[in-house]
Amino acid sequence: MYTQPAFFTIIPIIMVAVFIIVFVTAIAALISPRFRGMLMARQVRALRHATDMAKDDLSRSASNVAKAGIDAADEVLDSRGEELRNIASTLTDIKVSSVTGALEKNLDGIRDIISTASDAVKGTGSEGDASGKIFCKYCGAQVDGDSLFCKKCGRKL
Repeated sequence: MYTQPAFFTIIPIIMVAVFIIVFVTAIAALISPRFRGMLMARQVRALRHATDMAKDDLSRSASNVAKAGIDAADEVLDSRGEELRNIASTLTDIKVSSVTGALEKNLDGIRDIISTASDAVKGTGSEGDASGKIFCKYCGAQVDGDSLFCKKCGRKL
């Protein structure tokens, strides 16, 4: 008589047992909120652990990148420090000379503005100058001495 090896009888029994366990677990997950909560709590713990690990990895990577950047900047400053100081000095000289040139160009305009403002301040009195003209104290426009209102801004003189 031929007998089957124990292997062929044990495997189907194990497969049926695994199927029943999976089936019961799936039904319990659908029906029982408590069981679903336990499964979700495991998932949350796993995600929290993965997130913490990712934070640690990112923190280490960021500190490594920052250190590499600082080391590179130090290396550039060490190797080209004098050249960078010369460039900075040249740029400062250029800026000072361009500001000085701009001030010299606009000096005449500034003098005209000061003169006009001075005339406006002097002309705010009722006597005016020799030509009978006065200046508006609000906008600085020149108006006739006998005018009551400014022709430019319309305010009372």
